[in-house]
Amino acid sequence: MPSVLTGSGCCTIALIAVTSLLGAANSHPVQQSQSAPLNSAIESQDLALYEAEILIYLIPSAREDRRVGRSVTWVLEDSAKLNQRDFFNFWVLGPPNPYGSSTIGYFSVNKHSAEVVDQVLFKRVDDPELKGVQGVLRRAHRIDDQTIKKYQGLTP
Repeated sequence: MPSVLTGSGCCTIALIAVTSLLGAANSHPVQQSQSAPLNSAIESQDLALYEAEILIYLIPSAREDRRVGRSVTWVLEDSAKLNQRDFFNFWVLGPPNPYGSSTIGYFSVNKHSAEVVDQVLFKRVDDPELKGVQGVLRRAHRIDDQTIKKYQGLTP
């Protein structure tokens, strides 16, 4: 059974981390092409689930719902049809909607590169705030441009 995680109550630590990461990202813009070379003897590390949740929390459509006071939740999908080895896959929901679906979308976070993919539009989510936090996570996990390119073509 998939677990339901909310953007409020149970993710206080994630929100503190987002705030810290946003402060760092805003004061030090990330430019991948100018990143310091990494020691090639130390390999990159995959993202943890809570780090993928931080990126989901920052997707523009969820951020917009929160901006106007709506709650946002997400469900970690565990379908065998999805690439669980390389991605964390999420069903992102807004508040209950009596007139239709409360689905915001379906998104995947690449465990190796921190890329966020919209599963409906089949494209990478590109947003300045998201990109800043991805840069912080990539530095922490030693994910360089070569690693990003290596895993870029994977399908959720």
